[in-house]
Amino acid sequence: MKKAILRYGLYGAASICILVILSWLIVENLSYSVREIIGYASIVVSLSFVFFGIRHFRDRINDGTVSFGKALLLGLR
Repeated sequence: MKKAILRYGLYGAASICILVILSWLIVENLSYSVREIIGYASIVVSLSFVFFGIRHFRDRINDGTVSFGKALLLGLR
């Protein structure tokens, strides 16, 4: 379980770091509304790894079932 949490947590952290650096370098000349859309999109992409991590735990580690409390604890770690 800890291996899956660490792996998907690192995926999420790496994606937000890469997207923030790219947006910092690329979108300097764009309007604020476009920057806002790019910012929210990067948040959604990085937080989607929480979903994928919980799904991986449910399907591969916990035999297809997970309770809401267990999924919440996994997402918060």
